[in-house]
Amino acid sequence: MEGVDTIIWDWNGTLLNDVDICIDTMNQLLGKRKYKPLNKYRYLEIFTFPVRNYYSKAGFNFSSEPFDKIAIEFIDIYQEKLKSASVFPEVRYVLRSFPCLSAT
Repeated sequence: MEGVDTIIWDWNGTLLNDVDICIDTMNQLLGKRKYKPLNKYRYLEIFTFPVRNYYSKAGFNFSSEPFDKIAIEFIDIYQEKLKSASVFPEVRYVLRSFPCLSAT
């Protein structure tokens, strides 16, 4: 890793442990619409990109409500809940193993 001065890493679900927040937020949206909630197993089974496909698999009907409206609502709720998220316990150790980050 000599000469490395930049590391690019995915944040959500890799460094940030936000899976429960994502499930809780999605269940809030699903419940508001009287759709069946997700458990962790189902969430992991259907989560995909593009997220529009994930929303469809979760039960949303875009012919009755536009995806953009639901997605914005998700982000609004998620951002509020994000205050309670933490990084995975191993993150600090892993990041310290990179020489360019060892001083932090």
